[in-house]
Amino acid sequence: MLQASGATVIISRTQNRDEDDRSLSEIAEEANANNVDAFLSIHSNAVGTNTGTNYVLLLLHGYDNAPTVEASLPMAQAAWPRLMSNKLTPWTHYTTSSNLRGDFTFYGNTSGLGVLRPLIVPGFLSEGSFHDYQPETHRLLNKDYRKLEAVNFYRYFCDYFLADLPATGIIAGYAKGKDETFVHPRYTYKAGTDDRWLPLNGAKVKLMNAAGDSLDVYEVDTLYNGIFAFYNLVPGNYKLQISATDHTTKDTTISVLAATTSYAKMMLVNPNIIVPNDTT
Repeated sequence: MLQASGATVIISRTQNRDEDDRSLSEIAEEANANNVDAFLSIHSNAVGTNTGTNYVLLLLHGYDNAPTVEASLPMAQAAWPRLMSNKLTPWTHYTTSSNLRGDFTFYGNTSGLGVLRPLIVPGFLSEGSFHDYQPETHRLLNKDYRKLEAVNFYRYFCDYFLADLPATGIIAGYAKGKDETFVHPRYTYKAGTDDRWLPLNGAKVKLMNAAGDSLDVYEVDTLYNGIFAFYNLVPGNYKLQISATDHTTKDTTISVLAATTSYAKMMLVNPNIIVPNDTT
């Protein structure tokens, strides 16, 4: 997306294999040698046994509010609202305040992160979500879910460098079973969130224009996330029709705005499930 907009992009690696590993200092020195305008190190986070922790953390080299490269702070500040705009995951912390930390302060030393330590150009490291939070694990297995994070980074770069944002928008959402709890001993979720509900593997999502003409069909993967997405949509009103085996088909109307992701969280009823009345 950045290259299509005319930016020069240096990518440290494009594969996740042992033979593609590079030293952290080498990556940072490459950014310095090319005198880049912005450096971004993209990660996901983990805490070990995770039963409900999922938030964004942006790390700068230096102290809180005092990075070693001053321009790194406004960059992270511009990225924060874009990353937090993701409505397909439940954020458990920092929903009303930002979580921008200096690595000196965060780690309690004056060494900091290896990939940030040598930097003399502005930049930061993003921990975009927690990959050991089980529902997020399944979302991160979906290519379009990861692409939506990339879109938010792209929009941040446009914001920061005052570049034109796309004239088109995106529809993204998930299909889940209403009143169907996803039960598995290894699947733990944050209480009170939509992560308790069963993602509908193989659901079909039909995209239509306002007149009802079919434009595209998205088939949800079988990795228990329910995610779907449609890109490069001209602003205006659209219709969605979601169908899944053993569930009642559901329709909705959604508006698309330029440079914006419109979200559709679709909860489908399984008519074979009888929900008992509350008799208390």
